[in-house]
Amino acid sequence: MNAPLTAIADESAYTEAVQLALDAAAAYYADGTSTLDDNAYDRLVRGIAAYEDAHPDQVLPTTRRSQHQHDRTWR
Repeated sequence: MNAPLTAIADESAYTEAVQLALDAAAAYYADGTSTLDDNAYDRLVRGIAAYEDAHPDQVLPTTRRSQHQHDRTWR
């Protein structure tokens, strides 16, 4: 069962969410630590994806979605 998504209200919150996800992923892959547990990370990424689906003109170039439109996940 998928965890619910994190609701992202606006472009500013989206930008912050993307940075949080990028930072958490970098920490996880660098040394195994992360500021987010797996469920929180998954909810955040689903929230980012939902926001990007609703606002394709605001997709940041730093997201994997913008780099790989066919890839629905970040990891």
